[in-house]
Amino acid sequence: MLPSRGCTRVAPSLDDDRAARPRIAVLIPARNEESILPQTLATLMPQIQGRDRVVVVADNCNDSTAAIARAHRAVVVEREDIARRGKGFALDHGMRFLEQDPPAIVIMIEPTARSIRRDRRAGGAGGGDGAGRRRRAI
Repeated sequence: MLPSRGCTRVAPSLDDDRAARPRIAVLIPARNEESILPQTLATLMPQIQGRDRVVVVADNCNDSTAAIARAHRAVVVEREDIARRGKGFALDHGMRFLEQDPPAIVIMIEPTARSIRRDRRAGGAGGGDGAGRRRRAI
């Protein structure tokens, strides 16, 4: 170990790390997801920092998906086009919305309330053979 010669090393603060991190947008396509969106947003929103955004594209919804997203402080983009509905159209609409103020990183997730359950026969999570996909909200 070398002796210090009057130099003091200061560890960066948490605020410095946040300022240096690229801005993120989380894009969530949602169609009539009022039953599962609250759990997804409740898990996700505490992880959002500073200038990051969560954008929910309420795609042809006829339930309270948009209101729930707003209540969780997400940016809501409502889309109504019965002829063109589905995840691909919703994601395209969300990406076009983000072009107005583009983030460095876009993360796309699905609202999900699926939990990993224990399968007693296989001793694993998911389906009977344990080979199924595992999902979780971030």
